[in-house]
Order: sequence, then structure tokens, then C-alpha cells
Amino acid sequence: ELKPELTKTFGAFDPSKNAHYDTSGRRILNWQVYYDGTNCVVSREGSDNPIREYITSSGTWTAPFSKYYEIEMQGKGGDGGGITSGATTITSSGGGGGAYGRRRIFIEAGTVWTATFSTSSGGNLVFTDGTTTLSVQNGANGTTPTGGLGGSSILGLTDQRVGASGTGAALGGNGGNSFLGNGAISEYSRAGIENVNGTSAGNYGGGGSGTRRSTSGTSTGGTGGPAVIIITG
Repeated sequence: ELKPELTKTFGAFDPSKNAHYDTSGRRILNWQVYYDGTNCVVSREGSDNPIREYITSSGTWTAPFSKYYEIEMQGKGGDGGGITSGATTITSSGGGGGAYGRRRIFIEAGTVWTATFSTSSGGNLVFTDGTTTLSVQNGANGTTPTGGLGGSSILGLTDQRVGASGTGAALGGNGGNSFLGNGAISEYSRAGIENVNGTSAGNYGGGGSGTRRSTSGTSTGGTGGPAVIIITG
């Protein structure tokens, strides 16, 4: 007679048997039970219930199963340039798009990965388990009159994509594209509008647009699109 029990622990992985075992030597089956307080769903780990998680802030992620995962990393887009009160310039450039990379990697259940997000111009998004380190670079902020460079530094990832640079300041400067998002488009100066702020990128990794103004006031560049780590498996 078999009496299955529920457990919340991963157990020890035995590579010779390709299975996990508890401290008593009992095999932990590859089934999972999800209960939300009302509904109970039982499914087999793997194709029946693949995970897809989006990580958007610094913290830790623990692998729920021993299997191959696809990890995608998109760096933050650079911010568009702004103009301070009293400056002689009337335009500023767009931010660069963030770099992107993807990798398929086998991860043991219970392995803890740490995500570190940076909002700095040209900073890095880092994901590591202490042994393997993956990273992509943010796009650079726009300056005057040069557009911010796209993120180009990529570590430990395949299918690498460099972010596009933001454009110069002729029309306020557009943000550069990333693999997962488009750069923001700048607004032109309009009659009756003295200061035009930049437009923020509403997607992952796109650069924010620069500003254009017709007076000596202050205007703010658009914010680059956020960074993200996507885990599928």
C-alpha cells in the first residue's frame, strides 16, 4: 500500500537516478499541488505547468525544480536629456536602449539566484547564483548634443543584442530601441508651448526621449524603460 505525502522541501538531488529524495530515502515525485484557499489543482511538473516569471526589482529567486530554464535579461533604457533653467541650449538628446541576452541553463532545485537592478546610466543588471554570473548593460542617458549610447556589455548570455543609441538633439532626440522595447519618440516644439518635456518609454529597455524648449525655463527628459529578467521553464 502506497501512502503519498505532501512536502514543501526540494530534497536532495541524486543525479544517478535523476530524482530527488528526502532524508529517509523516499523519492519525491515530480507532481505539484497548488491551493489558493478555494481551488486545488494537481499537475505534473514540466510541460503540464511551465513557469514564466518576471523579475523587475532586486531580490532573490529560488529554482522550484531541477530542470532547464531559459533566462532572458533586458537592461534598462537610458533617460532622455533634460535642460536646466538658464541654459543656452534649447534641445537635448534621447537615451540609449538597454542590452539584451538569453541563455538556456540547467539549474538544480533550491538554487538561490540574486538579482541586482541598477538605474544608473550605463550600469548593469546582474543575476547570479554565486558561481554563474549573468549581466547586461543599461543604456546611457542622453546628453547635449549627443544621444546616449546603447548598452553593449553582455556577460554569460547567448543570443546577445546590443541596444540602439539615442538620436541627437535636432528635434529633442528620440530614445534608442532595445530588443524588448521601442525608444520613446520626442515631441516637437509647438506654438504656445514654451517647454516640452521628454516622453518616457513604456516598455522594457527602450530609451527615453530628450527635451525641446523655446524659452529659458527647465524641462525634463523622459525616463528609460525598466529592466527585466524573464525566467521560463
